[in-house]
Amino acid sequence: METGWSSGGEASQSQAQPTESMYLDQTSNRCFLVYAKALDITWSGDPRYWRWVQETSDGPTEAAELLEVCWLEVRGKLKTTKLSPGIRYEVVFVVKLQAKAYGWDVPVNLKLTVPHASENRWSKVNLTDKAREQWIEIPVGDFIASPEKPGDVEFSLYEYDGRWKSGLVIKGVVVRPNY
Repeated sequence: METGWSSGGEASQSQAQPTESMYLDQTSNRCFLVYAKALDITWSGDPRYWRWVQETSDGPTEAAELLEVCWLEVRGKLKTTKLSPGIRYEVVFVVKLQAKAYGWDVPVNLKLTVPHASENRWSKVNLTDKAREQWIEIPVGDFIASPEKPGDVEFSLYEYDGRWKSGLVIKGVVVRPNY
């Protein structure tokens, strides 16, 4: 699915960036973009494995560009009290595969943990067939924002099989109503 987002060039390390942005959808329900800088990306502080690049399509922000890892782990969370109560939300990673991306012949795992839910939700997605050089959305799952069960909704994208992979750019995670 195309999002209409485009990419920019190298990031300036001197700019401070918010961790998330809130916006309203067409029915005035709250939506969030959790930026890549707010995600826990294993090895993202090591320039041998990741670098931060400037992304300007929705305002200036930094995206995480994977240079090369064999252990991919990206985790994040958002407080459900920030969301519109009683609304079904979907969680999607917003990513781009570069033309030169490799190592994606093994599906990546996705996990969604909802506060007070009896079980986590797991799924897998194969990135091999996904479009290159454009922002795509990878669905993690959906849930209902319950005011009776506040807490953090947690989401992750990971792959641990030991194969080296490269060329994934992560803009962030969108949490929005799923109609």
